[in-house]
Amino acid sequence: MIPANKLSFHNHWGIKNVYHSRVLSKQKLFDPWTNLRRIMMTRLMAFMACAAAVAVLSFGMTIQAETEDEGERILNLRCMKCHDLNRVANANKDRQDWEGTVKRMITIGASVSETEKETLIDFLAR
Repeated sequence: MIPANKLSFHNHWGIKNVYHSRVLSKQKLFDPWTNLRRIMMTRLMAFMACAAAVAVLSFGMTIQAETEDEGERILNLRCMKCHDLNRVANANKDRQDWEGTVKRMITIGASVSETEKETLIDFLAR
């Protein structure tokens, strides 16, 4: 039996409200949803961190892929008019050799601009 100066009930969040004649005190009871909320928030934060990391890494790869695609595009557009891909793929040259080859091809008549020349040499020297 509850004393006359004390009234007790539970609200829908699992908090026990105890009303005294002068003081209102709250005592936390077991809440089954608290652990679930904590676990879900932890997983959400981990997922967000992974998504951010993937976004940063893919942005870096996209920039690298664009420059590689540009070198390949120049190779296909300018060099494949006269040469086949096997000739380029089988050439065992370093950067200096490719610079000399590209300069020689420009003097023969290959239409490659200065910016395209540097991109093409970078692509071929890899």
